[in-house]
Amino acid sequence: MARRSEHSREELQRMALEAAAAIVEREGAAALTARKLATAIGYTVGTLYLVFRNLDDMILQVNAATLDALYREMAAASGRCRKPQRCVEALAGAYIDYAAAHPHRWRLVFDHHLPAEVSMPNEYGERIARIFGLLEEALSALLDGASPAAVHQAASVLWAGVHGICVLSLDDKLAVAGGGTSAHALATSLVNNYLAGLAR
Repeated sequence: MARRSEHSREELQRMALEAAAAIVEREGAAALTARKLATAIGYTVGTLYLVFRNLDDMILQVNAATLDALYREMAAASGRCRKPQRCVEALAGAYIDYAAAHPHRWRLVFDHHLPAEVSMPNEYGERIARIFGLLEEALSALLDGASPAAVHQAASVLWAGVHGICVLSLDDKLAVAGGGTSAHALATSLVNNYLAGLAR
């Protein structure tokens, strides 16, 4: 293993982000502290703050990596389908699968809140828009002639619904809310019925 003095700033940042993601994966967001992270990579807390502005900055970067991974999974799922409606179903399924496989990291994206005086970095919003764009692209092919605003609204409704299914599933509440139906079955029903309504 390299000595501390042999790690560049970029290497320290990569090590810290990988360790932070691992802590969140294993123990949840509440376990992620500067002290635990510094211990995990063999550095002091002070050194961490030479790489990150603060803990919020580090969490945002962990979340950015999570959004990148989620995008890759959803893009791959969308790339394997041929019909637009099946692509919407595939995107919903990939979203559910990622949340189920990485529940703590997925929750951290939505549960972390910046202080009121701190603005969200532009590149963070761009990552969310890129994921959202996958759904809008599939819906545009289905809603022939629909305005961009109408496509965006349809994507917003579907995403909100699938997201709610994910939350209920991770909280083990589907047995009550969904009558024992699986998250995938509920999402497919949501997609099919909503798109059928739009077609009418």
